[in-house]
Amino acid sequence: MGDLNWDVIARYQDAIVWGLALALKLAAFGLAGGVVLGLLAAFGRTSGRRWLRAPATAYVELIRNVPLLLLIFIFYFGFPMFAFRTFPDAVAEVLVLEGEGSVIVALAIYGGAYLAEVFRAGINAVPKGQSEASYAIGMRKNQVMRLVLIPQAVTIMLPAIISQCVIVLKDSALGLIIGYQDLTAQGRLIAEFVDHTIVPLLVVALIYIALN
Repeated sequence: MGDLNWDVIARYQDAIVWGLALALKLAAFGLAGGVVLGLLAAFGRTSGRRWLRAPATAYVELIRNVPLLLLIFIFYFGFPMFAFRTFPDAVAEVLVLEGEGSVIVALAIYGGAYLAEVFRAGINAVPKGQSEASYAIGMRKNQVMRLVLIPQAVTIMLPAIISQCVIVLKDSALGLIIGYQDLTAQGRLIAEFVDHTIVPLLVVALIYIALN
């Protein structure tokens, strides 16, 4: 039963722990960026001002119809070419993202588009009487949103937000396609290095299951 020799994990546990730390880093930063973008887009989509609503709607509708992998390629391969052709070299070098940055930005933009709909649905699910009563006592729209609607909507949105957290953590594994050495990449490298394709990949799958 050599194929199920678990000793290989003990020999390469440092690599697995390192990959896990990188995966969590990608997910944490990607999710944080996604929450910020999602909130901004949700506020824009629920705004009565067309100049805010139109770009927010365009962002959500466009990004939700683009594969995440393509976004990663755009920021890793496409954006550097655009930057160096458009800006002076000194400026372009600052703007160009490394592999980690490309994955984080792609995760944030992609996740933000989905979270925007989660936030918008949660806000709209709060009974209208809550906002009407707030306006009646003289509150402004940003106060109503911040102090009345969002706190009540959090409970409604929580299951969907948790689901999006799981999706972002799993999608962080796509960094492998541009050579980022996160948890999935480490499992694949170990499997290739020791010609042991089952156990390292099973362990990576179990870690993702435990985290999620």
